[in-house]
Amino acid sequence: MVAALMMLGSATALAIVSLALVVPAWLPALIVTGVWALITAAMLLIARQRARQAMPPVPEKTAQTLKKDARWVRKPTGSNSK
Repeated sequence: MVAALMMLGSATALAIVSLALVVPAWLPALIVTGVWALITAAMLLIARQRARQAMPPVPEKTAQTLKKDARWVRKPTGSNSK
């Protein structure tokens, strides 16, 4: 994992230095940062979509149990009720 991050950093530096040969030095850093921002945003949207599909926002079994408990509190049944 660390080696992969080092490789990614090296590739980023290479892209910046290579582009700096053609345009002013500040522009490649801005371009590469923008590309990384777009990649990050796309990955975030994909992850968010997959997370929403993976599980419902409200655990159904827990919601049913809470409703059952609320009904029992309003109308207790069993041997202890008078």
